[in-house]
Amino acid sequence: MMKKRLIAVLLLVVLAALPLMEASAASVRYIKSPNGKKVNLRTGPGDKAYGVATQVAPGTEVTLISSKNGWSEIRYNGYTLYVMSKYLTATKPSASSSSSSSAASAKTRYITSRDGKKVNLRTGPGETGYAVATQLEPGTEVQFVSRKNGWSKVVYNGFTLYVKNQFLSTKKPGSPSSSSSTSTATSVRYIKSSNLKKVNARTGPGLKGYAVATQLEPGTEVQFVSRKNGWSKIIYNGFTLYVQNQYLTTKKP
Repeated sequence: MMKKRLIAVLLLVVLAALPLMEASAASVRYIKSPNGKKVNLRTGPGDKAYGVATQVAPGTEVTLISSKNGWSEIRYNGYTLYVMSKYLTATKPSASSSSSSSAASAKTRYITSRDGKKVNLRTGPGETGYAVATQLEPGTEVQFVSRKNGWSKVVYNGFTLYVKNQFLSTKKPGSPSSSSSTSTATSVRYIKSSNLKKVNARTGPGLKGYAVATQLEPGTEVQFVSRKNGWSKIIYNGFTLYVQNQYLTTKKP
């Protein structure tokens, strides 16, 4: 009788552990596309209120966090982003020939600026309707993909972004003294949150007019650059972003 009870208890333990085992094994997903085209990754779970952060090719590996109302929260290249659930699969599809040719045709270019100031890289080929994803120092290396209507499509740190043609060069320009002083002034900070929820990091210093680029977990390490009007400029994963001052601390939470 005791042996049967022991077996029953062990079965219950195994069954209880199955969902956890499935959840951990099911974290990896791949981007799929019915027409082989790139898929939009957005800053939030919606195609109207949230901008396109980047476009990724079928077969790209991401980490699934959660799914709700037709949208999936994922981690890609260190960022928390969102994609329509229908574009995710547990089986890695083959990359399309168009994406392969784009990658093969990508060439190294450098950001250039006449006045030595940082250059805006946007989520799409235009100043209207496309948010500033980040600002890059002159001399920063990017991968050039294509050019059309005054804008160049480039790949930076794994993200597909757009920059005006005049800000690209085949030769690496010298970095201005202001940029070197900025880099030396940066220091380590950590994201903190009183309710342990993720914190919004935006493309600019404000709640209005600047899109949420990503959401950072409490304890995430960032590089602090400067502070002004309640907002801190930070560098995270190579991107210049902004977060409200109260969400930064010098001690790792």
